[in-house]
Amino acid sequence: MLATVALIASAQVASAAESAIPPRFAGEEAVELVVQRFRLYADSCSASAPGLKAEFDAAMTSLTARIRSIAAEIMSSKAFESLARQQVPSGLTAAVAKDFERTKREFGSRDATIVCPRTLQNLRDMSDDSLRMGLVQSLSAVQNALQMFNDGRIREEPSNKSLERTRDR
Repeated sequence: MLATVALIASAQVASAAESAIPPRFAGEEAVELVVQRFRLYADSCSASAPGLKAEFDAAMTSLTARIRSIAAEIMSSKAFESLARQQVPSGLTAAVAKDFERTKREFGSRDATIVCPRTLQNLRDMSDDSLRMGLVQSLSAVQNALQMFNDGRIREEPSNKSLERTRDR
């Protein structure tokens, strides 16, 4: 589940030139993306099954704290410390937003009476080891996407702020 979370790199911030909001860094964005992916499931179920909203809110509060704690430990490692200093190119945001919309549609199309109780239980039962492995996969995917962007293997199209993969050289 978390392997798809870090599709590219960023969740919802634009570059500093495009926004008054200060840019966040790649590691911070990747961690927020993991949290927001789970939040997408919780929010969808809370809307479809309002009786479970309080339980989803409690599960997300706990899960978010655990994700951020584990992520802080991982981000301080030599393997990922550079992500704390790398800004996310604005073009990566559009690809992630499209993925989130697709995931939201797909998840929302399922039978809430079946999927939501299972989702709630999965959120509650997720082990720290599973979260750690998922975060490492997500952060690695972010590093790879940023490297591909920096190497020119993917580039931003200025006209529509989308990404285009370039042919292998």
